[in-house]
Amino acid sequence: MIDHSSSRDDLRAVVTLVRRRWRLRAALRGAAIVLAVLVGWLVVGGLLLDAVRFSPVAILILRIVGYLAVAAVVAWYLIRPVIRRVTDEQVALYIEEHEPDLGTLVVSAVEQASVTSDGAPGLAESVVASAVRRMHQREDGRPIDRRPIQQAAGMLGGLLTAGALFLALGSPAIRQAARTLLLPWEDAAAATPYAVLVEPGNATVPRGGDQEIIAHLRGFTTSDVEILYRSGDEPEWQRVPMAPDDSADAFVFRLFDVNQPTEYVVEANGVRSALYRLNVADLPAVENFVVEVRFPSHTGLPTERQDPGGDIVAPRGSRASFAVTSTMPTPGGRLVTTAGDTVALTLGESGVLEGSLALTRPGIYRFELQTGEGRYIEASLGYRIDLVDDREPTVVIRKPGRDAQATAVEEVLAEAEAYDDFGIKRLAFRFRVNGGEERTVVLSEGTRVGPEASAGHTLFLEEWQLQPGDVITYFAEATDNSPGEGQTATSDMYFLRIRPFGKDYRQAEQSGMPGQPGGESPEGLSERQREIVAATFKVNRDKDKAPEDQTREDLATLALSQGQLREQVVELTQQMARRNAAQVDSAFAMILNELVQAAPVMTQAEEQLGQRDPAAALPLEEKALVHLQRAEEAYRDVQVSRGQPQGGGQGGSQANAEELADLFELETDKLRNQYETLERSEQRQAEAQLDETLDRLKQLASRQQQENERLQRAAQNLQQQGQGQAGGSAGGAQQRKLAAEAEELARQLERLAREQGSPEAAEAARQMRSAAEAMQRSASGQSGSQAQGEDAADRLRQATRSLESGRNNRTEQAVGEAQQRAQELAEREREIGRDVERALRNGGAVIGDQARSLGERKDSLAAAVAELEAELDRLAREAGGERPEAGRRLTQAAGGLRDDRVQDKIRFSKGLLRGSSPDYARNFEEQIATNLDSAAARIGAAVGAVREGNAADPTRALEQAGRLVRGLESLRNR
Repeated sequence: MIDHSSSRDDLRAVVTLVRRRWRLRAALRGAAIVLAVLVGWLVVGGLLLDAVRFSPVAILILRIVGYLAVAAVVAWYLIRPVIRRVTDEQVALYIEEHEPDLGTLVVSAVEQASVTSDGAPGLAESVVASAVRRMHQREDGRPIDRRPIQQAAGMLGGLLTAGALFLALGSPAIRQAARTLLLPWEDAAAATPYAVLVEPGNATVPRGGDQEIIAHLRGFTTSDVEILYRSGDEPEWQRVPMAPDDSADAFVFRLFDVNQPTEYVVEANGVRSALYRLNVADLPAVENFVVEVRFPSHTGLPTERQDPGGDIVAPRGSRASFAVTSTMPTPGGRLVTTAGDTVALTLGESGVLEGSLALTRPGIYRFELQTGEGRYIEASLGYRIDLVDDREPTVVIRKPGRDAQATAVEEVLAEAEAYDDFGIKRLAFRFRVNGGEERTVVLSEGTRVGPEASAGHTLFLEEWQLQPGDVITYFAEATDNSPGEGQTATSDMYFLRIRPFGKDYRQAEQSGMPGQPGGESPEGLSERQREIVAATFKVNRDKDKAPEDQTREDLATLALSQGQLREQVVELTQQMARRNAAQVDSAFAMILNELVQAAPVMTQAEEQLGQRDPAAALPLEEKALVHLQRAEEAYRDVQVSRGQPQGGGQGGSQANAEELADLFELETDKLRNQYETLERSEQRQAEAQLDETLDRLKQLASRQQQENERLQRAAQNLQQQGQGQAGGSAGGAQQRKLAAEAEELARQLERLAREQGSPEAAEAARQMRSAAEAMQRSASGQSGSQAQGEDAADRLRQATRSLESGRNNRTEQAVGEAQQRAQELAEREREIGRDVERALRNGGAVIGDQARSLGERKDSLAAAVAELEAELDRLAREAGGERPEAGRRLTQAAGGLRDDRVQDKIRFSKGLLRGSSPDYARNFEEQIATNLDSAAARIGAAVGAVREGNAADPTRALEQAGRLVRGLESLRNR
């Protein structure tokens, strides 16, 4: 039996469920519309507020309009649909509208359910039950609103996500606008992210005193900041640009001699500060003050007087005396600094306040004067104290200025030059003979030699009974006038190698067929050892300044390099011992003996480097260098003896001697190639650093010139406005920034000058130091600051010329070295050709160790030709911009090597060793040498083009013309 009461309840439940889902859909749709309006309001409002720089009036208007609009949308699209009364009949019609196949069943059921009494059976109960059954079959009407609800929910979620991302990833102005508009209780004026904050704001200024006005920008940046002010009853506002103060990230303007109430406002990029007022009161103020700076005695500088006083630039340890004149009588005063110093000012006989301050800490100083009531008031602007640290001296070896060679009886002059910012006290020459005890010769010494010192010392080599291959290492040492023992600096280390008086043409001790002249002696072993000695000297010199980790890493690298070279020497001695070198020729016995003595000394040096004691390793490395150089000198003697006629037939001893000589040459040639490749790579890196520094120097010179022009225009504007020195040293911050960059470039140039031994870099560093000092004096705002700025610009231009001259000289030297390398390669090719021809005449074919040795020599020669070709291409690219003719000729030289196929010919000639006509081999090898001679001739033409370009360098002429133009402008301005 059907429960009719239950059917009616089920029908009401279905209707209620459909009504709730209909209201849910309306709520989600209304929320999405409200959210869209809210996000649009925030976005449009943010853009408008950013355009009007968050004007308080605009904030207020947008808040009112936005709140009303959002409220209206909420009421109409969200609240109204939700609270609307919906009857059961309306729900039934809604169901019937979306479920047409139900017909009027649901509507009829609702009507019958409302009029039929409980428990009365009949047609009405059947209709209700049928409607409930049909609705259950259709999930109680859920599909009707399922898709609309999902769409509304998706729209709402999408709007929430898009709004959140836009606010999170949008500009700060949009985020600030959202915060400003959504927080109505926040003050509109305080809500703006863009503001100009001004110090001191409203203030009272002593009559006739000065006032510094500082502006900070909040929420934005710009360089266009201006102050508008008017004094007394003036109707017109004066508009003056404010100068940036980089040290405080602010903009500064100074008002001098304020005698009337003054109103002012600061404007930056359309954003204005509030209107402020400076009132004038009869209070004591600084009318003028004089500064006398007494420098430390070790500087030797005279006392400097500044009238009127201002910023102070002085060496640390100086003392400044102040004489302060007040606008009205005052019982006393004091000087205070931001570093925490306070100095009492006492009245002198002439009514001037006097005091002195030891300049030990940088900062800002100002004066405070005492009123009649006994309180201290701020009575002056703030002025900077910049302290210059005493830099260590710079010392270089001018003569010979490079590694040199001399015979054992020559007299060698070594000349050293040193300079310092305040004075050189001592200049000494230190040297060591064959790694022995270090000796010191004082070249000049006194309480104050001067800022520059130059002296020389003559080495009388015959005093030490030297022999070929011995070495003297030497360097210069300078000490400045700093308090105590002074600061000491040393130059790089140089090597003086003892060479023989001449070639020793002697009869070989073993018989054999006449040999051919030996080639040029390689220097790979000693070059590697010299590099290790020089690097150890630098590490030992700089270990107190370099980071500990860097020193440890450098010493580990040196120990590894020394160990590798020792292994090379040991391997060579073992090979020579296996071939009975000592029995072949007495010269080979000498070579073997020196190499055997070098190995244990290298081991000791390696141990000292491993123990991080470079000072102890240095003499051991020098002793090892002596043994290697003596071995090479003996090798030269072997090469010469091979070229002399000897009696007897073809002997095995002669062949063994030649093979040993080839072995020694091959091993050292490998080392030399490795060393030269590394040296060229380091040289290119150093040249790249110099070129980069030159570019930075040119930019700095241009900026300094722009600063000078700005200062000149500012001074002219102020004179036209009749403001005297208003704005005074407002541009000092920018000038100090340029001075700091000049100091940094000077330090970099000094380092490069030491590492490369470049006199041009040293001269440029010297000019940079002078330019930095002139910039600092210009930044102090003293009288003549414009002249100091011009002097700084001239110094920068001189430094630029010096580096450009050095670059031109390096180009000429590099091209000249390329020509020399081509000539050497041609000579090496002829030497190999002679050895191949002699071997073919003796046996018809070359086999065994001799073939391997000659083949590797040819491979080495081919690799050297490839390096020369690449070097010529590089030089052509670098020289082509400023020296087109030189670049063209270098390109021709490189192209000639490729067109002549020199590398292919050298590799092809290795096949001649397997058997060929001696005459054909000689002609073919001579053809290769001729090709190399042609390349050397083309490079020689490029050398001439570079020299002509350097001689016609227009830099100096342009600079002279620039000076003439500036002089004429100065006369015109007068």
